[in-house]
Amino acid sequence: MKRWRLTLLLVAVIVGSACFFFQQRSNSFRLAFAGLPLKTSRTLKHADRFILFSLEPYLEPHSKLADKSSRSPEKFHGFLILGKTEITDKTERKQLLNDLFDCIPTGRPPWIAMCFNPRHGIRAIRNGENVDLLICFECGRMYVFASKNDSEYSSINFDRSKPSEFNRVLKAADVKLPDH
Repeated sequence: MKRWRLTLLLVAVIVGSACFFFQQRSNSFRLAFAGLPLKTSRTLKHADRFILFSLEPYLEPHSKLADKSSRSPEKFHGFLILGKTEITDKTERKQLLNDLFDCIPTGRPPWIAMCFNPRHGIRAIRNGENVDLLICFECGRMYVFASKNDSEYSSINFDRSKPSEFNRVLKAADVKLPDH
């Protein structure tokens, strides 16, 4: 009888310790659980450079926001870049990623709209490797590009949220946001 109680107590301590350990871990576990490979998660978390983009959400070349004076405007995966800012503060980087990845459900996939009008992007660079996130808060979908080939990406659905933290950071850096 004593052996049974001791075994039960030992199991409870191990399970409790594991729960505490995983709860205390930073968002690298959350990123990995979001369906991202560990290498991609590490690049996002420990990036040497972290760039936040404001994007024109439509691919049409005749967009009213397209810069007519430039022959080849800068683009991020086909979307016109309205502006960008490099985030050097690690706390701010973590906050942006937490705001985004906290919206990814661990259970049933969320309902998503069928649009894909990304107004935000992130490029994380670590040891010469790029990870790009193309984010549409309107429909709750994000494309993750973790290779040099733009046609290879994974899609992650998340509960739609407001991009307020992203817009706050962009506005603080005097970056233009899309009009619509």
